[in-house]
Amino acid sequence: DTFIADGSTINTGLIVPRISALGGPLGQEQDVRFKVNLNTKAPGNAADDGSPIPLDEIAFIGLKGAAEELGAWAGDWTAADTTAGNMLGMHDDGAFGDATAGDNIWTRIVTFADTTARGVVEYKYGAEYTSNPLSSAPLDNCGGFGINYSVDVQPTSGIIELDDEWLTAAGPVGIERLDEFMPSDYELSQNYPNPFNPTTVIRYSIPEAAHVRVTVHNLIGEIVATLVDGEQSASFYEVSFDASKLSSGLYFYTIQAGKFVSTKKMMLMK
Repeated sequence: DTFIADGSTINTGLIVPRISALGGPLGQEQDVRFKVNLNTKAPGNAADDGSPIPLDEIAFIGLKGAAEELGAWAGDWTAADTTAGNMLGMHDDGAFGDATAGDNIWTRIVTFADTTARGVVEYKYGAEYTSNPLSSAPLDNCGGFGINYSVDVQPTSGIIELDDEWLTAAGPVGIERLDEFMPSDYELSQNYPNPFNPTTVIRYSIPEAAHVRVTVHNLIGEIVATLVDGEQSASFYEVSFDASKLSSGLYFYTIQAGKFVSTKKMMLMK
């Protein structure tokens, strides 16, 4: 946002920086498969309070982020960013790691250089579509202000798999599949940090393919957020949750995977 000095006072509310320490270089090239599923819930334009994005109008989905491989947040959130190297185009045509053409699951495999620093990389998607009402930064329409996805890029023997849903204003920051080891049992871990403000990470493991549903409930049992709702293969996963639109208090998060059900508490303190 841009503010012009006019003598007025503007209260921006509490701003909590998201700071992550970076490590040494990866030491090897590391592939990450970015994938965003537009079928799990109706995508909305986060920049104009959630107006619907018609799937049949989408020309392409862009990918932009903090790492050099993702454009280092440069550019103006326009289609021209892709030609300038400030944004990568996602695929729904069966290429560049996309499994099935035309299924509204947009994918792109990105190779991080061996000199890239290990650690958390924030990123975001953007949708180019016919009836987009935004004239300024038209592709900055996934997630509200300061709400990004994140991935912990570390050297692994395989590809790092991401399974994201489109963000409107708040919700999960991203779902990451951790493939280095295979779990032997179902498990739901305690979120961290806890207490938290306003984001936290929930880890879980499933030893076999299952339909997984992870939900957040308030004290009277109402679902305030659905973080995961879909088929997942056996692996360790972590999902980030943004509670910036919720009030302080005690919440519960529950996983249902096949016959496995588990619930834990977490505390939001603003």
